[in-house]
Parts: sequence; C-alpha cells; structure tokens
Amino acid sequence: MPEWNWDPEDFAALWYSDANDRFPRPLKYLSRFAVQNDFDQHRLRVRASYTGDELEEIEFAMHTLSTSDMRIEILGGSRKHKNSTGDVKQYRIVGARNSSHAVVAFQTVLAEENGPIRLRTCGPESLAVQIVKALPPCPPGKRPPATFHPDDLRPNRGTYLRDNARNTPRERYQRLLGRPADGGGSAGLRVGPLHTRPEAEDTLQWYDIAEDGRYTEIRAQHVSVRPTTPGDLATTFASWLDRAARRLRDTEDEQLGAPRRHGWSA
Repeated sequence: MPEWNWDPEDFAALWYSDANDRFPRPLKYLSRFAVQNDFDQHRLRVRASYTGDELEEIEFAMHTLSTSDMRIEILGGSRKHKNSTGDVKQYRIVGARNSSHAVVAFQTVLAEENGPIRLRTCGPESLAVQIVKALPPCPPGKRPPATFHPDDLRPNRGTYLRDNARNTPRERYQRLLGRPADGGGSAGLRVGPLHTRPEAEDTLQWYDIAEDGRYTEIRAQHVSVRPTTPGDLATTFASWLDRAARRLRDTEDEQLGAPRRHGWSA
C-alpha cells in the first residue's frame, strides 16, 4: 500500500486545485505564506520534486479522498507519546472511500503545532483495519461490560432523595469512566461528499483509562460501555462502512430502476 508523509504545507501544495478549494477535515493547516504568489511558487517546487509516475500515484490518492462518498472522522488525544511530559498530543484521522478505493490520512497536533500528514491508500475492504492502525495503542480495559439507560445517567436534582449506598447507575458509570485517563477520542461516520457536513450516522467514544485500558462507549437506546481491542474497533468501523455502502447501492439501484418521466401526457 503506497504511503506518504508530508509537512502540512507540502500536503496543501499537492491537495489544493480547482476541484479542492477546502482542506479536508479534521486535518489542520495554517499556511506560513503571507501572499498567494509565494504559495503558488512553493506548489510548483513541491510538484516538480516528483517524477511523472510518482505524481500520478499521489494525484490518484488525492482524487480518492476528494471523490469519497463516506468517511470516518476521528478526533482524539493521548498523553502517552514520545517525549511526553504529561501534555496531550491530539490526533486527527480521516478514513475515506468511494466505490473502489480508500485512503487514510493521519495527523498529530501538539501545543498548536500542526504535525506532518501521513496518507496511505488501501482497498475499501481493509479501510476499517487501516483506520484502527493509525490509533495510539492501548490494551483493553479489565472491567466487564456494562449497560445503562440514558435517563439513569442524568444528575439527580433532588436534595434529599440520595442513594446512601452510592450504587446508582450514574455512580457506577462515573466509577467506570470517570477515572483518570491517559487519553481518549471519538469517531463518527459521515455519508456524503467530502466537503459537505452531514450529521454523523454512527458515533462512538473511547476512554484510555490510566493503569487499566481502553473502553468504548456507544449511545443508542442504551449506553453500552465495554473493554475494547483493536479488532473490536475494526469490526465496528467495518459494520458502519458496510451498512452505508449497501444503502448507497440500494439507492442507486432504485434510481436506475425508476421509470423515466416524459415531457408529455396522454
């Protein structure tokens, strides 16, 4: 699988075109060039540094991202990184696909400094696994799964009806996920063109609990919290993508099978 690692300015030089006038979220970029002409000159230098075949491969990867019809966007952070002093390094990931190809773009941000952008191509069938590979490693949590009703997690506003046993669902939830954490993140599936912002159709969060491990939280009719392995995350992401792809295919089939409308009446 081809992979590249670029300074954000170089990525921008290869990304921006008539078709791409906005930076792909959730990646971050702030140009160091004060005027457009300086950026244009930089763009020419970057593109000239590649052979024709290399540039064609890069443009194909960029085209896959820009023509994607669904993507998983991830925002997260971790204190467990190289040379860490306890500060949080953000990570920003987008894994996108169209009907036949996929890409994963990954970037870290530390103290407002936008790090390099890594771009990797893959097949749609392996996109979920490649997204998970971009996440910071963390062992699964050690505690058993737990399920809560959303209403039970709201604060009790009563002043005297308190549970002295301290074993309400909300308190159990806080004891599970309210502990000190080394990091965490959230993921959401958006279906639609890259530069649109449809509501996320599926979402989850994870918590990297210090001296324990990673737990995911999925909120639906119930709130499900469970220890999570990389394989578990990949399976979840794959199910999101597969359902969305089937729905897009079904919609396309319905449109192709719809009777033609004529401009006359009997």
